Amino acid sequence: MHSSKKSPQKVINFWINPILFGLKTLDNFMSNIPFFQLNPSYRYAVLEAFVNFKYNNTFEDSFNLPPYVMYETLKQKYGKNFGEYDVSMAAICTYAATLHKMYHVNSLQLNQRIAELEAELEAEIKRLKSIK
Repeated sequence: MHSSKKSPQKVINFWINPILFGLKTLDNFMSNIPFFQLNPSYRYAVLEAFVNFKYNNTFEDSFNLPPYVMYETLKQKYGKNFGEYDVSMAAICTYAATLHKMYHVNSLQLNQRIAELEAELEAEIKRLKSIK
C-alpha cells in the first residue's frame, strides 16, 4: 500500500473549512456573553489563541510556502466569497507567513537556550558529585 504525503495546498484546502467554521462558531458564542461584549480585547485574545493553535498545528508545512502560493490556494477555493475584499487576503497571507517565521525562529532560539541550560545543569551536577 502506497502512502503519499499531501501537498501543503491540499492540506490548506482540506482543513480550512473546519477551522473557519470553528472560528465563526467561537465568535458567535462569545458575542452572546456579556463579558466578551464589554471586553473586546479578551474576545480577540480567545480568537487569536484559537487561530494560532489551529494554524500552527495544522498548516506547519503550508507556512513554508511563499505567501503568494497560500493566497492563490485560498483564492481558488474562496475567491468568490471575498468580493471587494479579495486583495486583503494577500495581506493576511503575508502577515501569517511572517508571524510563523518569527514564531519558528523564536522556538529555535528557545530550544537552543533550553539545551544550553540543560548542559549547564548537567555540568553542575557532575561538579557537585565530584565534591563528595
